[in-house]
Order: sequence, then C-alpha cells, then structure tokens
Amino acid sequence: MAAPIDAILQTLQNVGFFEFLLPWIFVFAVVYGLLYKAEIFGKINKKISGVISFVIAFFVAVYSGPMLAEYFRALFGTASMILAAIIVIILFIILVSFGAKKDITTGKTLWAVIIIGVIIFLIALSGVAVPGLFIGSDIWSVIIILAIIIAIALFIMGGEKEEEKKPEKTG
Repeated sequence: MAAPIDAILQTLQNVGFFEFLLPWIFVFAVVYGLLYKAEIFGKINKKISGVISFVIAFFVAVYSGPMLAEYFRALFGTASMILAAIIVIILFIILVSFGAKKDITTGKTLWAVIIIGVIIFLIALSGVAVPGLFIGSDIWSVIIILAIIIAIALFIMGGEKEEEKKPEKTG
C-alpha cells in the first residue's frame, strides 16, 4: 500500500502541478521582479509588469514547462545533496577542532577532514541513481585504497620541512 503522500504527489503530477504550474509561477515571479525593479514603465509599472509577466510565464510554461520541471528537479535535488555533504564536512571540522589550541581551519588536518567528507559524499552518492554517474562498490573500494596509498606516500616523501634560517639583524 502506498503512503498517503505518494497518492498526493501522484495526483499533483497528474494535474500538471510540476510540469506546468510550478514553472509558470517561477517564470512569472522572476520576470515580474525584474520588470518591476527596472521601472521601465514609469508610474504604471506594477500593472504593466504584471500583465507582461503573466503572458511570458504562460508562453514559457507551455513551450518548456516539462523541461524546466525536470531541470529544477535535477538542480535542486543535486544542490540539496551537495549542501548535505558540506554540512557533514563542517561537522567533521567542528568535531576535530573541538578543544584544539590552534586554529583547525589551516593546514593538513583541514584537508584531511575535507577529503574524508568528500569520500563519504561520493560513497553515499554511489547508492543514488544519478544519470550518467554510477560507480559500484568494487570501484569505490579500489579508489579509496589508492587514495590511502597516495596519502601515505605523500606523507612519507614529504618529510618535515626545515625552517629557513633567517639572518639575524644586527642593531
């Protein structure tokens, strides 16, 4: 049995809510805001801007409503996943820097936390159906192992930097 929200979403889909109404509202709001802000019609700006926005929104919604709806689904869906990944990275930075005497936002620790966050994001993304992007768990395992090997090699080969000796000033 489908959840009640599924029935509601299906009904909205059937009546064209996502393919017509939402793109229409979006185009109307953007065009109206731009025309109103530009004040190209003087004192009657509000009414003329509204009529022109109304007409443009209908033309755009009829011509490309389904394409706009699909674009917005992909755009906002992807953006929400990326924002979630950024929040996880920020949480890791806060976790690592808690009680630290020096600023954690500089140096190797920050980069390590960011890399760990990106890896977690990519692993989580592998379970999501993103068009044109599917990487199986075997490939992710190889990528993670290679990343660890490269990180260790860079750590060993980097060594410690000798501080440059500055000539002392003679007064």
